Amino acid sequence: MNRKEISDRVKKALKAIKEKEYSKDELRIFYNNVVDRDDINDDEKEILTYEIELKIRNSEPSLVKEIFGPKETKAREFLDPLFSDLSKEYDWSNNVDKSHVKACGHMINGSNYVCLYISYKNNLGISTAIAYKQITPSENPFISVNIRQVRKGNIESKMIEEKFYPIECEEEAVEHFKKNLSDTIN
Repeated sequence: MNRKEISDRVKKALKAIKEKEYSKDELRIFYNNVVDRDDINDDEKEILTYEIELKIRNSEPSLVKEIFGPKETKAREFLDPLFSDLSKEYDWSNNVDKSHVKACGHMINGSNYVCLYISYKNNLGISTAIAYKQITPSENPFISVNIRQVRKGNIESKMIEEKFYPIECEEEAVEHFKKNLSDTIN
């Protein structure tokens, strides 16, 4: 559906969403009203709910979890089963890092909206990671795969390789991480 096919009523609602300031309760009611409406077609409903969700994510973070669940839900849905599979396929016993899905420092300090990762670091200070990242609520999430030298003794830290994948290419990203993991473990 392009913007020309949107009804005037929905165009007005979109304008109000973008321009008006709403309280937390008003945003919750607005979202619920749109979801419950039977007189708005599915395409228009999707456009409206997307814009309201962005508004909520940017202006009322405390409401986000209540309506949409934790912001890292999609990241966990990708990484938790992946780690479960990888832990059966590879020997993680010599991992210097903790072996589980972790929150990135960038998410903790607020510079990334979502950032969860799995990593393996060997005793030589070579680390590989696969991360699910979303910089801001309005940007698309992506997957990052990297391998790097971590500072160890006189060895300086440096990125050896980092590649970014759109979410649609998760299988390719996982294969890349598995190759890095095999190289790092051995």
